[in-house]
Amino acid sequence: MAIQTTRYGIHWAGSIAFLHQARGASNALGLRESSPFTVKTARNIPCNHMVQLAALTPARQHLDKLEELVSRSNLARFMLPIPKGDQLDAGVLFSNDHDADLLQVAFLARMSGPVRMPVCWANTVSLQTLVAELSATDVQPLVLAGVTPGHLKLARDAMRESRNAPRKLLVMASKDTPLAGDLDGSWLFEQDEAELGLLPFESLGATVLRAFMRKEYDNGFLKRPLPGNEAKLVRGNV
Repeated sequence: MAIQTTRYGIHWAGSIAFLHQARGASNALGLRESSPFTVKTARNIPCNHMVQLAALTPARQHLDKLEELVSRSNLARFMLPIPKGDQLDAGVLFSNDHDADLLQVAFLARMSGPVRMPVCWANTVSLQTLVAELSATDVQPLVLAGVTPGHLKLARDAMRESRNAPRKLLVMASKDTPLAGDLDGSWLFEQDEAELGLLPFESLGATVLRAFMRKEYDNGFLKRPLPGNEAKLVRGNV
């Protein structure tokens, strides 16, 4: 009998992690086992991510760049398409430099293979919609953007609701908005926008999530994945 669940994302059946998305479930171990779970989200919200677990691991220089970004930027680390962990506390990140951060967020959001951008604008979204979105998955961060002092109640209520929700929440506010999150402050990283735009974020995100599902990722790769453009070492070869 299938086990009903209310969110997409990662579900564990013993030691096997299944990634549930709109087109069904898959595992990262190449096993033929079917997931014992079925998904029905609140308000029938459709899945908004399509991470390609079978994607080739990007080139070594791309992996190096991702690890560099993750090691020095709370934002890059927060946007990884993996479930909340102890290092994320309640899974809330707050920025008060909205205009400068939005482009970086747009690039990093590609790691979760979004079907549509996972951004809700404070002047057009209701708390009920945010609560439903926060419960829809655990692998794609949700962004509440355009927060001003007039949206304080909405932002605070969303941050409170996110504590018991599976999805991470990024709140992007104007400089004059008096909010505080669990991980606040300035977390912009200096990076040429053209270089960021050329990084294969979809494949990088798939690589991280695949490693997480294999228990090979914890604040970094425990076992460095082999880039798809490099030949495997075969015993006996010179």
